[in-house]
Amino acid sequence: MAVLRRVVSFRKFPDPIFQYIAELEDIFVERLCLDSCGIEECIGKDAHYGPDDYDFVMVPMASDIRYFSDNDRVIPWVFDVFPKDFEQFRLDIAKFKIVYLTDTAVCRRLQSMGCGQVRFMPFSVSDAHVADGCPVKDIDIIHYGRRDTVLESYTETLLRQNPQLHYVRTEYDSNRNRHYFHSNFGGMVGSSDVRDNFWKVLERCKVSLVSMPGFDHGRREGLLTVPIRYFESAAKFCHMISRHPDSGDFLWLGISDIAENVSSYEEFELVTMRCLNNALSPQKTRSYDEFLAHHVASRRADQVREDVASL
Repeated sequence: MAVLRRVVSFRKFPDPIFQYIAELEDIFVERLCLDSCGIEECIGKDAHYGPDDYDFVMVPMASDIRYFSDNDRVIPWVFDVFPKDFEQFRLDIAKFKIVYLTDTAVCRRLQSMGCGQVRFMPFSVSDAHVADGCPVKDIDIIHYGRRDTVLESYTETLLRQNPQLHYVRTEYDSNRNRHYFHSNFGGMVGSSDVRDNFWKVLERCKVSLVSMPGFDHGRREGLLTVPIRYFESAAKFCHMISRHPDSGDFLWLGISDIAENVSSYEEFELVTMRCLNNALSPQKTRSYDEFLAHHVASRRADQVREDVASL
């Protein structure tokens, strides 16, 4: 029977996506009682495996698969497959026994082309960062990561009409090559690239603005993945105000059960002010609990263990 031996770690890289991955890696290592290793231990001449051994690795982009081009004992979870990378990615994954993707549309396309090893596994959130009940909140609205331009415009209008609202967004400092939280009340509120600070700020926020990549025709148009922000915001029991399609992965994952989908400024204003003036209802809290129960990292680890055991 095939078994997982190690989790291959990218944690030495400082980028926020690799810090997010490191949080999930910790859960996989603990849940599955695995060792952790660096990428150099599973490539080239340094890669040694028993007859039934496999390693698991999370990679942000399809192009990262190139690191493992000579190793068919890796089980990759690939987060983003951009359209420009699709054809090369299809060729690169031919040797792998299992490949996990976060986008069902890409999965179906690859499966229709004979890639039967491809499986859907959406993003997740570390069990360690799921709040035990709703935290105390003193920030009204947060808009972090790649900001949806429509929601950003709505928020600017709302703040002009309601200057008492406390709003935090992420900004990039090119001089320091870092992203920071910026408050309309107090300026910089620490680095959003540092995960400990990120979680401390997020849990203080009543409303989190979230959206599908490319829904505002931004730089990631074409990706239909439910972004990490939905999972993170749910973990800290933020009201979520969203722009997303009621189809595809968003429908399958039940995003409309946890996020208010708005399509006009008037709707945005009405929903936002209602959320700011009311805590999560018991029904919405149950929806969050049910969503998180299915999407914490330990559930992903269990799925991978079962799939590998079936090889």
